[in-house]
Amino acid sequence: MSPINVVIRDFDGSVKLELRGIKLEDAGEIRCQATNSEGSAISTAKLGVNRKPFPPSFDQQPKSVTVEKGSEARFEAHADGSPTPTYQWSIDGRKIRESTEGCRLEMVDGVSVLIIDTNVHSLSSTISVVAENSLGVDETGARLTVEEKKHAILWIEEEGILWI
Repeated sequence: MSPINVVIRDFDGSVKLELRGIKLEDAGEIRCQATNSEGSAISTAKLGVNRKPFPPSFDQQPKSVTVEKGSEARFEAHADGSPTPTYQWSIDGRKIRESTEGCRLEMVDGVSVLIIDTNVHSLSSTISVVAENSLGVDETGARLTVEEKKHAILWIEEEGILWI
């Protein structure tokens, strides 16, 4: 537990405990023991520490990718904010829903992930993501470039015969 200032106040027979300078890592159980000539009593309480609310801000932005048609394109983003932000991905300004064909939305260890199947979405596009909470929004984006598959032709010339 970090060093904190403890202030104990007596209000008409009730005691109030004030903890000042606490941090997120100070969350846990607090124990209070009162003793007098009649005996003692112990009370415990759970101390929850909430972050000061602030609007979202991206600390991990999606990277632009170039993929061959038929493969998957993966975009990852994370925004810090309190309360925890929600994410809305878009392709060329069209919002992606859970039911959008050829797209998968996942949350992996707090990171929002968009996976695009380029068999379905085969055009190069602008990908954007908005993070939002009750205090504000932040937006960032990346570029998806889809290239046609490259085909190689191999030929062998043997004894006047051309094999392709």
